[in-house]
Amino acid sequence: MSEVAALRVGIIAVGYGGCEMLPQVAAALGQTVMSTIALHTDTEELAASLAQHRLHFNNTAKEAWPEDLQAQLHTLQPVLATLQVVFLLAHLGDEISAHLSPTLADLLAAQKSPCVAVVTTPFEYEGGRRQRRANESLQSLQGRAPMLCEVSGDLILEQNSDITQTEAAETTTEWTEQICRSVLALLDPGGLVALDWQDIQQTFGSEVLVMGKGTATGPQAPLRAFVAALDGPLLNAETLRQADAVLVVLEAVPEMLQLWQVRDLMATVRKTLSLDAEMLFSAVPVAEQEGAAVMSVFLPKGEYSCQSKPTPLHQA
Repeated sequence: MSEVAALRVGIIAVGYGGCEMLPQVAAALGQTVMSTIALHTDTEELAASLAQHRLHFNNTAKEAWPEDLQAQLHTLQPVLATLQVVFLLAHLGDEISAHLSPTLADLLAAQKSPCVAVVTTPFEYEGGRRQRRANESLQSLQGRAPMLCEVSGDLILEQNSDITQTEAAETTTEWTEQICRSVLALLDPGGLVALDWQDIQQTFGSEVLVMGKGTATGPQAPLRAFVAALDGPLLNAETLRQADAVLVVLEAVPEMLQLWQVRDLMATVRKTLSLDAEMLFSAVPVAEQEGAAVMSVFLPKGEYSCQSKPTPLHQA
């Protein structure tokens, strides 16, 4: 990423799932991360956390969690006030994550700390209770955070049914990391086409977003990165055609971002969408990718499913 270091970023990890993802996500975002905060009911897990600020919640007094969160977060207001983006990481199958994530998004909004909620939802084997809890929390989160992205355990398993439980957890963490990196890229003040929160909210409203990401090198790398983004577990060409709004983020070396190249690429992307779909686009020049192009595609989850095989772009 180019000027992304100019952004001041915070990460708030909630519960077991969020705290497990925190180290990898923080490492991926690098020097942009100014503050990390962990929320947990497990004192041992909290003590082992690498977070700079650790907030403990009594597991026997769940009714007091929201009030306790408000009080503890108030003490961190000077820290939060310096941040331009706060990533909320949570696995909504966890009880504390499901209960506190919506409240946390409200409190961050009240403190004018822009919140991007990147949440994972349970795999089928985790049981119906955890799935219902996660669905209720996800619905409650809608409209409370400027941007809400889901990494669905079930959709990952649909295309990777032979992976182990450990590999499944690692995959959800990798997707969470990639979403956070892509969000920073689209907000990058050094981008050729930069977006802001108003652009995103006016386009997607309270929708839950899913993301596909592709990387390619060599001739026509941006276009091939776009094709690769549609060949993942969370979206495909069919879901793209059904979407009423799409956000496309291109990270590439400057020689791949000449005006005519970007124009031709966006014309190709537009052909894969419905006629009345709205498209947001952000392009970020990067130096460290050594000829690679990275394309991230966000679209509303809606009622879409990725059970079908992705459709090749030339057939779209």
